[in-house]
Amino acid sequence: MRFIMATFPIFSISNDLLQLLTSWKEQQRYELAKFGILSNPEQFVFTYIDTKGNINKPLHADYLNNKMKSIRKRHKELTHATPHKLRHTGATLAK
Repeated sequence: MRFIMATFPIFSISNDLLQLLTSWKEQQRYELAKFGILSNPEQFVFTYIDTKGNINKPLHADYLNNKMKSIRKRHKELTHATPHKLRHTGATLAK
């Protein structure tokens, strides 16, 4: 049997972000335990409960886009925005 190792890009993150992610993983472990789900090293960082009530489902790439479209439909007064635009806004403000 032959195994192919997946490669993932390696990048640096700030200590602040590392602390936030570590804190979130602890909170996530606690929240999942309420549903009888044991967290493991393969646990996705961001999950949700889908419309069928399935718990701990990984977020789809379009999840945030769909949520933003839903908000826009209910609040026509808001300017059109996408996660990509928000990312650029955040990067600009961080300078």
